[in-house]
Amino acid sequence: MRLLINKTKPEPCDTEMWLYTLIHYTEKNITSSGYNRSMSENCSRPFLIQPVTGSNLVLLVINMICPEKKLYSISPDILIDDYEEPRTPTPVEIYYNISLSCYKVKNNDFPRRSYMSCINRSIHEQEIRLCGRGSAISNTLLLLFLVGARNQIVR
Repeated sequence: MRLLINKTKPEPCDTEMWLYTLIHYTEKNITSSGYNRSMSENCSRPFLIQPVTGSNLVLLVINMICPEKKLYSISPDILIDDYEEPRTPTPVEIYYNISLSCYKVKNNDFPRRSYMSCINRSIHEQEIRLCGRGSAISNTLLLLFLVGARNQIVR
């Protein structure tokens, strides 16, 4: 009887998430939001980076404040949706083109240098004394067998 092993195909399971979103405040609460009107030209904002105390982490905040995208119309009958989904910290799976990796493997001709020498053993292997001698009968096993046989005869 032949046993078939179900092989799994490894697939990437990368996810991405938005960790920080700077909320676009209205004119009423602009002073409490830290929104600087002189820096909002071309929807570009500077970034802020600070170390998180008590850890080896860094807080990176990229301020991108642009006008909100809305529905606008070319004619009374046609509405164009220019709305972008709000970004949340919920992880979203990234889908890759799986066939692209096969293309890279088959069609790359990157030069590879050969190894300088073949390393087939280590100096630490000399410490292993019993390597490969598991099936050999040692003297202690033979002595144990003889003592056991003698005890059976004496009884």
